[in-house]
Amino acid sequence: MALQFGMTQTFGHSGEFGQGLGNVRPGQGTVVVAKDGTGDTDTITEALQILTTTTLGGLIYIKEGTYTEDITIPNSKVVLQGSGWATKIVGYIKNLSLNEVKILDLEIDATGKNNGIISGGFNNFTIKGCYIHGANDDGIYFGSGSKAIISNNNITANGNSGIYLTSSDAGIGEIPVGDLTGILVSNNFIYSNSSNGIRIESATSHFTYYITIVGNIIRDNGTREVWVRYAECYETIITSNNLAGTATNSIVDAGTSTLKDIGGVSLNIL
Repeated sequence: MALQFGMTQTFGHSGEFGQGLGNVRPGQGTVVVAKDGTGDTDTITEALQILTTTTLGGLIYIKEGTYTEDITIPNSKVVLQGSGWATKIVGYIKNLSLNEVKILDLEIDATGKNNGIISGGFNNFTIKGCYIHGANDDGIYFGSGSKAIISNNNITANGNSGIYLTSSDAGIGEIPVGDLTGILVSNNFIYSNSSNGIRIESATSHFTYYITIVGNIIRDNGTREVWVRYAECYETIITSNNLAGTATNSIVDAGTSTLKDIGGVSLNIL
């Protein structure tokens, strides 16, 4: 159907995607999700199903509201864009073995779930501008993957760690086996998690390396602000963070070639 300016365009909704709101064309690259009937769909899950009809990915813009859904990203090059913390997801978000996925500007209430965001086997993954809280275990869990940015998030009140980064030998559930490398954690507020602010580990045969922790406020976590647990964690950089909280230990480091200062001067506030 040719576009006609000044007229509302209505696209037939495929039954393959459920009932929806009747104005979606399968394969479109931008889908608006809204609870109030002003979008293309009323659930994030249905919006993701629409994007599975193309290998090009696309943008899902999620308007304000509370969406009670466990979300599994189905294909690469997908962007979940919220309306700031007025967009609230009650559940978890899972990204497995996909590339160039972004999760931006939304709240994730993971109460009753193991993790807020769980991922492994990815390449180029961005989590930015989110409020992640309430998970039984970790706010963000990475089990393997390459190149990610975790930036400008508020991560709090999770049952274990705010962020847990590790490689994997055997895989955990659906998490692929592999190294974890090239992760930037910057400008986050990570506080009041029960055990650790950031926990970095490694498997035996697959390693964790080139993790950079910079410019964060990490404080008032239960036991440790930053924990580099094993020697198989290589060349972690921990610099220019504010770690002046109430945890028993600010930085606990058993890694190999960890850099915590430059020229003998620590740039972290402890």
